[in-house]
Amino acid sequence: MYIRGSKWNMQKKRRRINPFGVIVVVVLIGALIYFDRTVASTIPALFVSTPTATRAPESFITDAQKLEAEGKYAQAILTYNQAVLADPRNPASYLALARLNIYTNNYAEGIKNAENALMLNNNNDTALALLGWAYGLSGDYIQAESKINAAIAINKDNAAAYAYLTEVYVYEMQAGQGVLEILDLAREASRTAIELAPNTLETHRSRGFLLNWTANYEEAVVEFEAAVKINPNIADLHLELGNNYRATLEY
Repeated sequence: MYIRGSKWNMQKKRRRINPFGVIVVVVLIGALIYFDRTVASTIPALFVSTPTATRAPESFITDAQKLEAEGKYAQAILTYNQAVLADPRNPASYLALARLNIYTNNYAEGIKNAENALMLNNNNDTALALLGWAYGLSGDYIQAESKINAAIAINKDNAAAYAYLTEVYVYEMQAGQGVLEILDLAREASRTAIELAPNTLETHRSRGFLLNWTANYEEAVVEFEAAVKINPNIADLHLELGNNYRATLEY
């Protein structure tokens, strides 16, 4: 209460509202709303993991190729499998897997991956050739010849297919199977591989097997040495080279 003149006034004095203070409060509230709606929404919550960015499938293939070049085949196979999971419709991953499966003597997996590539394109001559090669190494020579010849029918310039066919013919002769003229067929397939691609791993490898079978061990050594120089990470090549060194008494 306060005194007005000589009388008591029991009413409280009303305080005047400060316009400046009201403006400040409104501005602060607006700033808080702006912060909450815009800035705060962009700040990650504490102790909450952020989502991992999805890797491009091509990055897995690049990593796998690097591991393959370094001879780390087990790791390369794992990484190619990751590439398949990331992009199951890329035949290149299946073909790379099939080839590495064969290099590491896992022929059943090689067959499976070559067939996976063929499911995407049944006219893929590279997949057919690899499939036939894997069948040949597994001892199924009828399937091997059938698949490789199918690859050649699609692409008569597929040098690797002729090389694989040469190798399969040698395996048949080693097993005492095949037609009477199988040695001539092997020589013809080998000559075609040489004409198409004389300096590839497949050509040198298959030529080495054929020369070993015909007891031309010194020439076989030359072919296997060339194959090992191209790819020193395939165990079978070193074993075959050693066998031919022994045959020529060059330990």
